[in-house]
Amino acid sequence: MRSRAIIAAVIIALPCHAQVLTDAGAAISIVAGAQLTVKGDLLAKPGSLVSNGGAVDLTGDLINDSGGALFAPVPGTVILDGAAQSIGGTDVTALDALDLQCVTLTLQQDVIVGGMYAAPAGVLQLRDALLELNAHQLTITNAAATAITRISGQVISETDPLTGYGNVEWRIGNGTGPYVLPFGDGTSYLPVTLGISVPGTGAGSFVFATYPTDPFAAPNNRPLPTGLPSLVDLYGFENAPNVLDRFWPITAAGFITPPTASLTFSYRDSEWNSGNNLVLESALQAQHFDGLVWSQPPNGIVNSALNTVTTAPTTSFDLVWALVMSSSPLPVELLLFDAQAAGDVVRCRWVTASERSIQAYVVERSIDGERYAFVGAIDGTGDSNGQREYELIDPAPIVGLSYYRLRIADDDGTERFSDVVPIWFDGRGNTSDWRIWPTPTAGEVYVSGLQPGDGIEVVDATGRIVIGYQSAAAEVERFDLSHLPDGYYAVHIRGPLHEGLMPALKLTP
Repeated sequence: MRSRAIIAAVIIALPCHAQVLTDAGAAISIVAGAQLTVKGDLLAKPGSLVSNGGAVDLTGDLINDSGGALFAPVPGTVILDGAAQSIGGTDVTALDALDLQCVTLTLQQDVIVGGMYAAPAGVLQLRDALLELNAHQLTITNAAATAITRISGQVISETDPLTGYGNVEWRIGNGTGPYVLPFGDGTSYLPVTLGISVPGTGAGSFVFATYPTDPFAAPNNRPLPTGLPSLVDLYGFENAPNVLDRFWPITAAGFITPPTASLTFSYRDSEWNSGNNLVLESALQAQHFDGLVWSQPPNGIVNSALNTVTTAPTTSFDLVWALVMSSSPLPVELLLFDAQAAGDVVRCRWVTASERSIQAYVVERSIDGERYAFVGAIDGTGDSNGQREYELIDPAPIVGLSYYRLRIADDDGTERFSDVVPIWFDGRGNTSDWRIWPTPTAGEVYVSGLQPGDGIEVVDATGRIVIGYQSAAAEVERFDLSHLPDGYYAVHIRGPLHEGLMPALKLTP
């Protein structure tokens, strides 16, 4: 049926809860002040379009197979007042206002609330309902801080990265004020508050999620969030016992300049005082991981009565937030350590994001990857929160294959080491046209400038050959490192005029 239905009053009241109202492609218009009541499910088939200027009241599920957003971009309300309801189908549903008078709503598909237009925009009224994101995304397009209201309702994110995050995207733009994400686990209310004091510019948005981990696991805090490779302390040891068993993946995107805001995180007592945890609640502070390094130093004010930690105002929000013991923070990683032949010397360079209690940086060299000798040292700056770059020249490098590493000496006598970087030095300052990319790599790496008959070996940091063969007539050769453990490898090439070694860093995607 493709007729147009103009609905001006309460039109449909199906007497049986098991009934389904099927829109087989009709365009339905509900005028202001009118309500479409369905005592059962609403199934929208391809071509369906609902222009809802009034209200749609469902006691069953909403299944959107319309091929689009289903609801036209006009102000109107969808009321869900059954028991356990869901929104699903093959297509993302976009509607204006959503009033949850039900007990639970489970998303089987992504949903957009707030209207696909600038203003006016609808709100999500949680009331007392539990909204299960179920590893899907709820998008709020209304930029007002009042776009989500509740009595005792909760938005349940809680799914880990192995299942898929349950996300809330809030298109905040240049809004200010307290934006409350009413997260919970179905029993405990665990809101996250983004308190914006200085607005951002641009059509920006935030995406929020949260999930707990098992404090009794060994180690706990697993699975780690996407993009976080490890959870170690400043000395490289497992730090999970000093980290609260909950993560908050948060990203901000689309801003020309980001807002200035504080974040308030809520947690359960069992996430710090049970299992393998050694957390002192009064020492909890917040850190965030931006994909490379953890913010330093940890900051925030803990309120043990409310089970919250509130951060200092910041303009950096991505990628993962955690609550840690201030006495055992997550580390600032070494951003880079590299060694390259340059004429008749080897140039060693490293970059740090920040430093804490660093006494000295020592460059060491080895011919076998096991026994290392002193090359040179640079004094550390002690403590620093800014990015710093260092360089040290090896004036008498070893001809042939050798290995360089950086030893980091702390004030308390502890030492840490960088990854090992192998290099080839021919002693004559010769260069070639060989190039390698991409590095780091998740698997495949390419080498260009090769000639037929060039000998090629991929060696690990100990010098062991893991791949070896002769180049064919190709200018570019491809190597698959996906089956190898993470770490530094080197492509060792022997040509008729030159011999060289180019480093490649293998990282899990």
